Amino acid sequence: MKKIIVFALILLAGSAASAQQTLKKANTATAVDGVISAGEYTLQESNGGMVLGLALSADGTTLSVGFRAATKGWVAVGLGAKRMNGASMFMGYDAGGKSEFSEQTGGGHNHEPAAKALAKKSAVKNAGNETTIEFTVPAAPFTKSGKIDMILAFGRNTNLGSMHQYFNGFTVNLAP
Repeated sequence: MKKIIVFALILLAGSAASAQQTLKKANTATAVDGVISAGEYTLQESNGGMVLGLALSADGTTLSVGFRAATKGWVAVGLGAKRMNGASMFMGYDAGGKSEFSEQTGGGHNHEPAAKALAKKSAVKNAGNETTIEFTVPAAPFTKSGKIDMILAFGRNTNLGSMHQYFNGFTVNLAP
């Protein structure tokens, strides 16, 4: 029964995240505090126990990202690809109030520490059975033809090298 529920959640989350969304510019900056607040992001989607928030700064130079999943383990957002391979991965977990944030580069079915850090601000927080990651990065490296390719993933453990429990890739359109 548990496997059926998990599979149903994955299908629901995948169908919502795979639909192309439009990201508009924000008039105010997001608070990078490990909490996704109502109205904080110009694009906010919830489905299957997950919440994704995105905002583009008013001048279009900074991308703010928030992702919350129903896990006590790690959460990750990959930018620049719809698969881990080639994505800039922003990963983290919070174990007992001690948080870990890491930038990784996806290659094949693995990832390794990124050669250059891109995040300007970051926060990871666990509250109960949910872990949230928030960060800001320059938008230009991830924007191609008015779109941003992304991947979301999370795992059960606080080991960033452990296998994911869920992942899904999709594209977000930028508003003209």
